[in-house]
Amino acid sequence: MPKVLSFITTFSLIITFCGLSPQTAKAVTNPVLGDSCGIDMVLVMDTSTSVTGSGMTGDLGQMKKSFDSFVDSLLPSTPAKIAIVSFDDSAVLQHPFDSDPTLIKKAINGVDGDGYTNWESAIAKAHSQFSNDGKPHLIVFTSDGNPTVSSAGPSNLNQPNNHLKPAEVQAASAWSDGIRIITLGIGADINIANLQAISSADASFTTTNFTTLGDDLQGIVTNLCGGSIITRKVIDTDGDLSTTADQIPGEGWNFNIAGVLATTDNDGKTDAISVTKKAGPFNVTEISQPGYVPIYVSCVNTTTGAPVGVAELQDMVTNINLSKDDIISCTFYSKPGIPPTGTLSAGDCEIGLDKNSCNTTLNWNTENPVNVSSITTPVNTTVATGNSGTKSYPVIFGEKTFYLYNNSAQNTAPIAEATATATCSPGTAWDNTKCAKIIVTSGTLDVDSGSGGGGNGGGGMNVDSCTIKVGESTCKTTLVIHIENPVPGAETDITKAGNIEVAKGLNPAIKPNIIVDYPSTTFFLNHDGKTLASKTVNAVCEAGSTWDGTKCATTVVDGYWKESCGECDQSSCRQQCSRICIPPKGGGADCPGKGLRPGNYSISCTEGICGGNGELNIKFSAAPTKIFKGKSTTLTWSSSGDSCIGSTNNSEVFDTGGSSSGSVVVSPKVTTTYTVTCTDKERGGITETKEVTIKVDTLTIIEK
Repeated sequence: MPKVLSFITTFSLIITFCGLSPQTAKAVTNPVLGDSCGIDMVLVMDTSTSVTGSGMTGDLGQMKKSFDSFVDSLLPSTPAKIAIVSFDDSAVLQHPFDSDPTLIKKAINGVDGDGYTNWESAIAKAHSQFSNDGKPHLIVFTSDGNPTVSSAGPSNLNQPNNHLKPAEVQAASAWSDGIRIITLGIGADINIANLQAISSADASFTTTNFTTLGDDLQGIVTNLCGGSIITRKVIDTDGDLSTTADQIPGEGWNFNIAGVLATTDNDGKTDAISVTKKAGPFNVTEISQPGYVPIYVSCVNTTTGAPVGVAELQDMVTNINLSKDDIISCTFYSKPGIPPTGTLSAGDCEIGLDKNSCNTTLNWNTENPVNVSSITTPVNTTVATGNSGTKSYPVIFGEKTFYLYNNSAQNTAPIAEATATATCSPGTAWDNTKCAKIIVTSGTLDVDSGSGGGGNGGGGMNVDSCTIKVGESTCKTTLVIHIENPVPGAETDITKAGNIEVAKGLNPAIKPNIIVDYPSTTFFLNHDGKTLASKTVNAVCEAGSTWDGTKCATTVVDGYWKESCGECDQSSCRQQCSRICIPPKGGGADCPGKGLRPGNYSISCTEGICGGNGELNIKFSAAPTKIFKGKSTTLTWSSSGDSCIGSTNNSEVFDTGGSSSGSVVVSPKVTTTYTVTCTDKERGGITETKEVTIKVDTLTIIEK
């Protein structure tokens, strides 16, 4: 006969034996469950035809009610998390791990099904929900029938059959990951040996029907969490407890629970603190955080539903009494005081050679925080948590923006943001995958200083010019090229205006016989389609020649006289001079001056040395210089020239007779300027002038 479930008295031995953590138990038998109220649990519900056939008023409805009560016993008062899996022909995940009792019960009450009983699929699906989070792991497996279908073959309602073995394989896999399986068989048809095959003798139970399942499940809660105090922290953002949509779990809050310091997790719950070995009554005290105001606190015995303890100033409950089977859940509510503000900085960084990222340094601080702050990058990648801190974080080439959130569970806007820029370090450049070394191709183009210069094979030259010979229109130079880091296989050439190629190839570097056009030509060094350098070379006509528009031609120079004189003889006031003719060139005209010839001669000294006036030493005066109309004055002149002539600025006559010296009486009728102009033909026909003005007044006679 199968043993009937005496769950409440038996389960305490199952979960407390040895106290091993399921994460360290790596056995091929059903592992022992660690003594922890903070448990991850998968409730596995049989929805095969035998259960669902009776509808919501039958076994399935009773199973849902029992599981609902079970969830209410654990949540939200304990740190447990529950997932829901149902099965018939195959298993379905109805709800992932969660601590929200409303959502979990909604999933339970939405379960339906019809079909055979597939234990293999149910255990495999439940097993796949767990992660290595350090908590005890438990599968509560309920069924009212034996396995009738699996991966072993077609369905078979007869017992025994070949569908138990695949379920045993899946159970052993779960055990090896430290997951304990408790099986609850409901009804007289279930085979206890089958249940033990997927769990163990100390974890397999049967009950007569689904009506007692709720009491049996409650036994799990009592033995997991009995004799403990659990604290929840809730942030009520609007400060109104009658509205709950704005309430969020308070993570990172510290409480003194019966002398034990406990901290809330991301669900706002502390671990269950067992007080069975201590003498009560007990106190629970909240350790306040800046920026919050406590508004309400309550403690409830979840076993009986009765309030316990005495609330003190909304942040402490005293005088809490409980038995070893009681679970006390205390909930503390606070509202934000001052809205949180924050600062965030992200320093720029340089990426090293052959790297694709560098580390920025994040610095942040949150004032008046609500819960714990977080630093994120798009899209919702959390890089750091805490209300202040410093952290190094990699940034790939380009920009990365970081956001400081506080109370992000309410999808609030960031309270600060910062952008870090990652650039390649000097000497490197981004090649779409990394910062690679920059290979710069550069070049020079020069005139070969050792080419000897010369235009078309002769004459001297400056390194930046060449010489065009008489009768030629161009000259030649030698260019030298040099390219640093040439691109393999790339073309190299030298061009001039109009993209006319004058030389080609990287080697040899010396390019002789490059033609330079008058007056200059600019050459360009090109490599891999880029101009690396340029050089302008001047083309000049050789000495004695000039450009005539088409070529360098001999320069035409007329002949000219070259004269030189010695020092002035003060006694005679004359200088000894000589004259020579510089002959013409290129068919130019002879020395000017008809009748002039080379030789020696003497001239009067210049004015200022012996009182003279210029080279011809003209002296010109009038006495008197002011007369009345009808009167006369005498003009006197002298010169060292050959001859002198006279002239006036009006119709008056001044006749010197061509003499180089003399005097003449004149009687101008009006004020007149007289000019004497003297010439010396022997000295190349030099001419000098001098002026004198006679003022003429009118005599007026007044009769009486």
